[in-house]
Amino acid sequence: MLSSKNNNVYSFRDNSPIFDELFPEDKRQKKQAQDDVVAKVKFAKIFIWSSEGLVQKELSDASNGTVFVKDTDIDTDIDTDIDTDIDTDIVLFRKLGSQWFTGNYVGFLSLGNDGSIEIYSRFEDENHKFAFINHMLNKIYDLNDLLLTKGGNNKTDINLDFLLKTTFLSKLRKAYREGEYKSYEKVYKNDTAPRGTIDIARHIKLNLCPENYKVAYSYNEYTSRNSYIYLVRLCYEMLFEKGKKPKGKEVDDLLFKSQDYWSYDKRQIIHKNENKPITSPLFKCHRDLQKFCLDVLKHKKMTLDSFGTENGKYGVLIDCAWLWEEHVATLLKDYFIHKTMSSKEKDCLFADEMGKPFQRIIPDYVGKNYLPVIADAKYMNLYGKRDLKDEQRNSVYYKTVMYMLRYQAKLGMIFYPSISEGDNAEENSLDTEEGIKPQENAEGSKTKANVARWSIESNDNSCNDKARSFHLISLNLNCLSSKNTNGKENTCKNVAVELSKAEDSFKRAVKESIESLNKILETTGKSTG
Repeated sequence: MLSSKNNNVYSFRDNSPIFDELFPEDKRQKKQAQDDVVAKVKFAKIFIWSSEGLVQKELSDASNGTVFVKDTDIDTDIDTDIDTDIDTDIVLFRKLGSQWFTGNYVGFLSLGNDGSIEIYSRFEDENHKFAFINHMLNKIYDLNDLLLTKGGNNKTDINLDFLLKTTFLSKLRKAYREGEYKSYEKVYKNDTAPRGTIDIARHIKLNLCPENYKVAYSYNEYTSRNSYIYLVRLCYEMLFEKGKKPKGKEVDDLLFKSQDYWSYDKRQIIHKNENKPITSPLFKCHRDLQKFCLDVLKHKKMTLDSFGTENGKYGVLIDCAWLWEEHVATLLKDYFIHKTMSSKEKDCLFADEMGKPFQRIIPDYVGKNYLPVIADAKYMNLYGKRDLKDEQRNSVYYKTVMYMLRYQAKLGMIFYPSISEGDNAEENSLDTEEGIKPQENAEGSKTKANVARWSIESNDNSCNDKARSFHLISLNLNCLSSKNTNGKENTCKNVAVELSKAEDSFKRAVKESIESLNKILETTGKSTG
């Protein structure tokens, strides 16, 4: 574990002991440094990316050897998704014995006058801090900005523009899942087919010539093309005025419904939304999006300090497990349906004697088009590992196998990031005969997806199903390590390019695993088509 303390910048990896290598011998000094850092972690406002979207929380004081994240009722300039249903057991630091450890969260925390804390991924090194995190965020939100950037004196800081853009996209996606928001809007017309109320004054003004046979009138229409959707479009245009425009079904739907937004007075749109806020409990996410857009359009000059205390304390934390799952879902969207808590389909494990289902289950990924494949994403390095500890087996293997049984899947997959460990890895765990061959890139290095293929054993002689198998496929992140598998210094010039090559190899490995399954099923007359 690499850690450093430079100019009051405390740098740690996730899921690792803090100050473990900075004070390898002096345990007293290390303990004092750990306690000092933990004592300084007191924030008013922290933005957190997790399975619940982008939310705002507050760090609690250390108690019982744990620094938790809790809800906050502090008002902010920008309303965020403060959801009471979110899991509050978010651990930033945990004390085991006399040693403090980081949790599953990465990010940047400003301590004001006391410096800052940066927690980066265990799959990165100090030369590539947050490279993988920024890359995954860009893939998910289809942007090319950086959330965590290097400022003066090589210090990490937060890009406010990226924070606002991703907040908008997160809220837009959540609102989209609620369905269309419709309201009654007054429509003004002047044609030969009047309905509703005739506008005498406007008619006299527009139709002085009686030969045109037109009548000026107005009526109320229940439509999704309303002042609210135009407000969202205005916010979108302001945030994405420069740089890459995001894509996706939510954005496409917004652009289609609000294509005539330019013909409306912007001040009038803002005024209408201020006077007519969304109040229906059925459209909570639309209400949050409306508030956010109003605040952005009215507060163009916002700084990160405005989100913190008067001492400039603020932070951004990202749940790596959630980020990795979303990233894989983006990469493999052609093969899998990504299941989440908000998914409309509610699959259950059991059915009672009356046929009523219960015990809802949510696998990470289910194969598309009746593909008999179940997959799970794990933010842990499983490279070369076979026999896991009891608690890990339950989480990694048993759950996936149970999902395979429930969905009658022939293939179970687990996707994980890795930095290959060379001679220290169990090379015999990899299927070298069917494994993915390394590809030479432009620099001559090798980008490879590690694949371990295992069959599920059965003592039932009547079960002659040799197609049922279990694959572990890794996204190899050698470009984020200071040394490659050959022990030479890794001089990756463009991390994004190298990561994209690794992702291509990863997707190819998944595709070949599925195609291999189909070949086996074709021989038994069970092909997925």
